Amino acid sequence: MKAIASIALLVTSVSLTACGGNSNAQTTQSPSGPEISAGSQVRALEAAGRLPTLDRSDSLAGPDVNGNGVRDDIDQWISQQDGTAPQKQAMTQSAQALQHMLLVDLRDDAALQAAAEASADAVACMYDQFPDPQTPSIIGNRIEAFTANTEQRARRYMAYNARRGGTTTRMLNTNTCK
Repeated sequence: MKAIASIALLVTSVSLTACGGNSNAQTTQSPSGPEISAGSQVRALEAAGRLPTLDRSDSLAGPDVNGNGVRDDIDQWISQQDGTAPQKQAMTQSAQALQHMLLVDLRDDAALQAAAEASADAVACMYDQFPDPQTPSIIGNRIEAFTANTEQRARRYMAYNARRGGTTTRMLNTNTCK
């Protein structure tokens, strides 16, 4: 739950100000004088290539031109990462599972269970593909933050997690990579 709250705080404070949607936007005093908004800082980091340029549309799904179940901006970020083809496929599987969590019918218990199982499979796959046990967690957290990068997406992701609260999901001891 702590991770979800962190995502919500990050999304609310960064993406809303980046979109100009927060009239109380946080600013930083530059040593040379003028204040720089958080939105301006994010855009500067995106322009410098230090952050991916993420879709901030009102759509929960966002653009997915190739129809692979991953938003195009996250697909592009994955393609730019170092790693083997199976490692990139594991990242894609993780992004697909997270994207599906945003779009699943929150009233359909069977669909919620299937989404949770797909997520468990994606997590297991990530750990199978990366020898360093910290790397899947770092990459998974980034994909999670990128997926829930607007207030609407973060709220929906939190609603999914609230709906799944108190439930269990199976974890297979076999290869779960697609």
